[in-house]
Amino acid sequence: MAGLGKVLAMHDFVRMAKLAGFPQLSDERGVVWKRFKMTEQSTFVVLDRSGTVVARGRADVDKLPDVLDPQLAG
Repeated sequence: MAGLGKVLAMHDFVRMAKLAGFPQLSDERGVVWKRFKMTEQSTFVVLDRSGTVVARGRADVDKLPDVLDPQLAG
């Protein structure tokens, strides 16, 4: 996860969305956002272990674990 907000806000979101098992990245300068052409906070890009984009879209916080869980299995 790469958030534009402060680290504390990112930790709050991770707890709320139950995403603690996934790597988190503080992206306050927006470097990752620019790289993946993110346009809003509710957009997500999921990369596999090799860095290939395997999912992209608008984040429904309740469904994000379903999008991310297959990456843990791989």
